[in-house]
Amino acid sequence: VRRSAEPVDKFDRVFDRHHLVDALATADFVVVACPLTPETEGMIGPRELSSMKRGAYLINVARGGCVDQGALIAA
Repeated sequence: VRRSAEPVDKFDRVFDRHHLVDALATADFVVVACPLTPETEGMIGPRELSSMKRGAYLINVARGGCVDQGALIAA
C-alpha cells in the first residue's frame, strides 16, 4: 500500500492508500512501516483491524501512533 497504485517492480499488486482495507483483507502478514504523520496517525484502527483475515499477523515496526492501541486491544 502506498500513496499511488502505480506498478512497482517485483510486486504483483500495489494498492493506493484509499484501498488499504482491500489490501488488508488479502494479507496473511501486515507490516506497518511508515513515518508517524498526521496522515498516518491511527491509520490502523477498528475498521482496518476488522477487515483483516482471521489468523493474520500485524507487525508494527513504525511509530506506535500509526496503530490505534485501543482498537488493537479490543480486536
